[in-house]
Amino acid sequence: MTAPVYRWRCAPRYLRTRRQLAAVGLRPNGQDIAGKLPYRRWGRQYEAYLYDIRLAAPKRPATAAQLAALERANRERQLRAAERHGIDRSEFNHVESGPIWATPIEIDNRKDQAA
Repeated sequence: MTAPVYRWRCAPRYLRTRRQLAAVGLRPNGQDIAGKLPYRRWGRQYEAYLYDIRLAAPKRPATAAQLAALERANRERQLRAAERHGIDRSEFNHVESGPIWATPIEIDNRKDQAA
């Protein structure tokens, strides 16, 4: 069965794109495409797939392992970007606990100096 094609702003209210579902914390939940919405962007023809919001399920939270993998991937991406700008990877090996001006020791020193 082919999905119906809707014109711009003519799709039923219960049909949403993946991004629209994600914006309200939902996922398609394995359902088939309920409709298509053709549109043009930069002179090219595209299709947006529409899913039934009534059949959607809540998004699953990421596991600790997934979050750790994302953190490692982001760190590697940052390191490669720094290397492209001529900064050596070894300069990023130390771990900072936060901005140095916000350490409790320095805040205590300010209190002592003010008194």
